[in-house]
Amino acid sequence: MLILDKIDLLIKWAVLSAMFIGLSFVAACAERSVFSTNKSRLGPTQSALVAPIATPRRAPKGPAPTSAAMMGKDAATIENLLGAPTLLREETGAQIWQYANVHCVLLLYLYEDGGQLYRVAHLEARIQGALNDNVDVCLAATYNT
Repeated sequence: MLILDKIDLLIKWAVLSAMFIGLSFVAACAERSVFSTNKSRLGPTQSALVAPIATPRRAPKGPAPTSAAMMGKDAATIENLLGAPTLLREETGAQIWQYANVHCVLLLYLYEDGGQLYRVAHLEARIQGALNDNVDVCLAATYNT
Protein backbone atom coordinates (compact mmCIF):
# COMPACT_ATOMS: atom_id res chain seq x y z
CA MET A 1 0.00 0.00 0.00
CA LEU A 2 2.89 2.36 0.73
CA ILE A 3 4.30 1.86 -2.77
CA LEU A 4 0.92 2.72 -4.34
CA ASP A 5 0.78 5.96 -2.32
CA LYS A 6 4.26 6.94 -3.55
CA ILE A 7 3.31 6.16 -7.17
CA ASP A 8 0.10 8.17 -6.81
CA LEU A 9 2.05 11.10 -5.35
CA LEU A 10 4.63 10.88 -8.16
CA ILE A 11 1.88 10.89 -10.83
CA LYS A 12 0.20 13.92 -9.25
CA TRP A 13 3.52 15.76 -9.11
CA ALA A 14 4.24 14.95 -12.77
CA VAL A 15 0.80 16.13 -13.89
CA LEU A 16 1.05 19.39 -11.93
CA SER A 17 4.56 20.03 -13.27
CA ALA A 18 3.42 19.44 -16.84
CA MET A 19 0.47 21.79 -16.34
CA PHE A 20 2.75 24.50 -14.91
CA ILE A 21 5.20 24.18 -17.80
CA GLY A 22 2.35 24.27 -20.33
CA LEU A 23 0.77 27.35 -18.77
CA SER A 24 4.15 29.08 -18.63
CA PHE A 25 4.64 28.37 -22.33
CA VAL A 26 1.16 29.67 -23.23
CA ALA A 27 1.71 32.82 -21.17
CA ALA A 28 5.05 33.45 -22.86
CA CYS A 29 3.51 32.99 -26.32
CA ALA A 30 0.58 35.25 -25.47
CA GLU A 31 2.87 37.97 -24.22
CA ARG A 32 4.95 37.77 -27.38
CA SER A 33 2.11 37.69 -29.93
CA VAL A 34 -0.93 39.42 -28.45
CA PHE A 35 0.89 42.27 -26.81
CA SER A 36 3.45 42.91 -29.54
CA THR A 37 2.60 45.95 -31.60
CA ASN A 38 4.10 48.33 -34.04
CA LYS A 39 5.13 51.03 -31.57
CA SER A 40 5.39 53.66 -34.31
CA ARG A 41 1.58 53.58 -34.69
CA LEU A 42 0.93 54.30 -31.04
CA GLY A 43 1.39 57.48 -29.07
CA PRO A 44 2.99 57.55 -25.62
CA THR A 45 -0.32 57.29 -23.73
CA GLN A 46 -2.12 54.84 -26.00
CA SER A 47 -2.72 51.18 -25.26
CA ALA A 48 -0.45 48.61 -26.88
CA LEU A 49 -3.44 46.36 -27.65
CA VAL A 50 -5.73 48.80 -29.41
CA ALA A 51 -4.77 51.11 -32.23
CA PRO A 52 -7.17 54.06 -31.92
CA ILE A 53 -8.81 55.81 -34.82
CA ALA A 54 -5.94 57.95 -36.05
CA THR A 55 -6.69 59.00 -39.59
CA PRO A 56 -10.07 59.94 -41.01
CA ARG A 57 -11.07 58.16 -44.19
CA ARG A 58 -12.27 59.85 -47.31
CA ALA A 59 -15.99 60.19 -47.92
CA PRO A 60 -17.30 57.12 -49.77
CA LYS A 61 -17.23 57.57 -53.53
CA GLY A 62 -19.41 55.16 -55.40
CA PRO A 63 -20.56 51.73 -54.30
CA ALA A 64 -18.88 49.78 -51.52
CA PRO A 65 -16.14 47.38 -52.59
CA THR A 66 -16.90 43.67 -52.55
CA SER A 67 -15.00 41.16 -50.46
CA ALA A 68 -13.45 39.78 -53.65
CA ALA A 69 -12.18 43.25 -54.56
CA MET A 70 -10.64 43.65 -51.09
CA MET A 71 -8.49 40.52 -51.42
CA GLY A 72 -4.83 41.40 -51.87
CA LYS A 73 -5.28 45.09 -51.03
CA ASP A 74 -2.47 46.56 -48.93
CA ALA A 75 -2.97 48.13 -45.50
CA ALA A 76 -2.74 51.72 -46.78
CA THR A 77 -5.50 51.11 -49.33
CA ILE A 78 -7.72 49.50 -46.70
CA GLU A 79 -7.20 52.41 -44.32
CA ASN A 80 -8.01 54.84 -47.13
CA LEU A 81 -11.26 52.99 -47.93
CA LEU A 82 -12.49 52.14 -44.43
CA GLY A 83 -10.51 54.41 -42.12
CA ALA A 84 -8.40 53.20 -39.23
CA PRO A 85 -9.64 49.98 -37.62
CA THR A 86 -11.45 50.15 -34.31
CA LEU A 87 -9.11 47.39 -33.12
CA LEU A 88 -5.77 46.31 -34.54
CA ARG A 89 -4.12 43.11 -33.37
CA GLU A 90 -0.60 42.39 -34.54
CA GLU A 91 1.22 39.09 -34.52
CA THR A 92 4.40 37.94 -36.19
CA GLY A 93 3.81 38.39 -39.91
CA ALA A 94 0.08 39.05 -39.53
CA GLN A 95 -2.44 41.69 -38.55
CA ILE A 96 -6.14 41.43 -37.73
CA TRP A 97 -8.12 44.59 -38.38
CA GLN A 98 -11.54 44.89 -36.76
CA TYR A 99 -14.22 47.37 -37.79
CA ALA A 100 -17.21 47.45 -35.45
CA ASN A 101 -20.43 49.26 -36.25
CA VAL A 102 -24.07 48.97 -35.19
CA HIS A 103 -24.77 46.38 -37.90
CA CYS A 104 -21.85 43.97 -37.61
CA VAL A 105 -18.19 43.41 -36.92
CA LEU A 106 -15.90 43.11 -39.93
CA LEU A 107 -12.59 41.27 -39.52
CA LEU A 108 -9.81 41.58 -42.07
CA TYR A 109 -6.81 39.25 -41.86
CA LEU A 110 -3.68 40.74 -43.40
CA TYR A 111 -0.40 38.89 -43.89
CA GLU A 112 3.05 40.13 -44.87
CA ASP A 113 3.77 39.63 -48.54
CA GLY A 114 7.55 39.35 -48.23
CA GLY A 115 8.12 43.02 -48.99
CA GLN A 116 6.96 44.10 -45.52
CA LEU A 117 3.55 45.16 -46.84
CA TYR A 118 0.48 43.66 -45.22
CA ARG A 119 -2.18 42.46 -47.65
CA VAL A 120 -5.73 41.19 -47.11
CA ALA A 121 -5.88 37.39 -47.27
CA HIS A 122 -9.24 36.70 -45.59
CA LEU A 123 -12.39 38.54 -44.47
CA GLU A 124 -15.07 37.59 -41.94
CA ALA A 125 -18.24 39.24 -40.71
CA ARG A 126 -19.90 38.61 -37.37
CA ILE A 127 -23.36 39.51 -36.21
CA GLN A 128 -24.21 38.96 -32.53
CA GLY A 129 -21.37 36.50 -32.07
CA ALA A 130 -22.33 34.29 -35.02
CA LEU A 131 -20.43 33.99 -38.26
CA ASN A 132 -22.31 35.71 -41.06
CA ASP A 133 -22.22 34.16 -44.52
CA ASN A 134 -22.57 37.50 -46.30
CA VAL A 135 -19.36 39.44 -45.76
CA ASP A 136 -20.30 41.89 -48.50
CA VAL A 137 -23.31 43.19 -46.53
CA CYS A 138 -21.13 43.91 -43.51
CA LEU A 139 -18.43 45.44 -45.73
CA ALA A 140 -20.99 47.79 -47.28
CA ALA A 141 -22.27 48.78 -43.83
CA THR A 142 -18.70 49.49 -42.69
CA TYR A 143 -17.89 51.40 -45.89
CA ASN A 144 -20.96 53.62 -45.60
CA THR A 145 -20.62 54.49 -41.90
